[in-house]
Amino acid sequence: MRIAHIVGTLDIGGAEMLVLRLSKLQKSQGHEPSVHYLFGTGVMEPAFLAAGIPVHSHNGGGKRDRIRSLARAFPALGIEAVHCHNVAPTLLGTLAARWAGIRCVVSTRHNMGRSASRVDDAKYALAGRLCRKVVAVCDAARRNLVAAPFADASRIITIYNGTDPVDLSGIQPPPGTGGFVLLQVGRMAAPKDPLTLLDAFHQMRPECPEARLWVVGDGPLLEPSKAHAKTLGLGDAVTFWGQQTDVRPFLAGASLFTLSSRSEGVPVAQLEAMAAGLPTVVTAAGGMPEVAAPGEGSAIVPIGDAAALAQAYLRYARDPALRERAGQVARLHFQQNFTLERMNADYLRLFAAR
Repeated sequence: MRIAHIVGTLDIGGAEMLVLRLSKLQKSQGHEPSVHYLFGTGVMEPAFLAAGIPVHSHNGGGKRDRIRSLARAFPALGIEAVHCHNVAPTLLGTLAARWAGIRCVVSTRHNMGRSASRVDDAKYALAGRLCRKVVAVCDAARRNLVAAPFADASRIITIYNGTDPVDLSGIQPPPGTGGFVLLQVGRMAAPKDPLTLLDAFHQMRPECPEARLWVVGDGPLLEPSKAHAKTLGLGDAVTFWGQQTDVRPFLAGASLFTLSSRSEGVPVAQLEAMAAGLPTVVTAAGGMPEVAAPGEGSAIVPIGDAAALAQAYLRYARDPALRERAGQVARLHFQQNFTLERMNADYLRLFAAR
């Protein structure tokens, strides 16, 4: 099947990485995916091309020009299914697909399904009526999409994200790894709430002074977070690693994974941590509780509650045997529910339906 993935940009991001992995798997199965981006300069284009995935830019002119460019490309490439990722690609991609006579259009909303503007939500809902299905990445996001003005609830379904297995064999963690290491991976921006993470780590330190915190990611709150860590007197106990293209060394050296987020869909970083056999402590934001490992494999705490985070961290820090059991639970939960193969199969069934 010839599948066109429509994305807003090819900047480095969770949705873009997911499209890359999905495209590579589809190609390995004999399908012919291509990627079409609407804005920006295509930072990730070399990664797609290296995997043999054709990339097409449609970022010239205004909205009509982009729609026209897509509509011309689809028949030229023999496209049979159009997969739009997030809002702008759906608004433009659905119209281009109709113009080109393609009826198999699916849209995925990779966040919580709610915009800052009610008008934008209404526009997306109307575009969704031109889709075979609109996919939410968790049930919490699906409820938001259903509640939008003009939404067609019968078209809106949930397909949870998936990711590749994480093989840590032969992976060397950063120098000096040892003891209890807490890891957060994510964009350093307000939705991830890194300041609450630092507050929680500061609160646990008196009872676990040997603990260390690794923060992987870049963004507008990186420098404020460094300043906050200095104010709290955390010193060398916290390391800010910035943006990393390969998080496996950090997963290999970590004892526990956390996300202190205030808003999430289904973060791939959480799935990767479970795949690596790490217990997780996450907030009750978005779809994170829906995909968290059951029982002692994870802990879910209220959003913005530094004290609750600290107590959850201490529970795992004090009990290495618990961490070992919890990691096994997390890995099994991933293998049974959140592989990329399962996610891809769910989408291919949508494309093939009549």
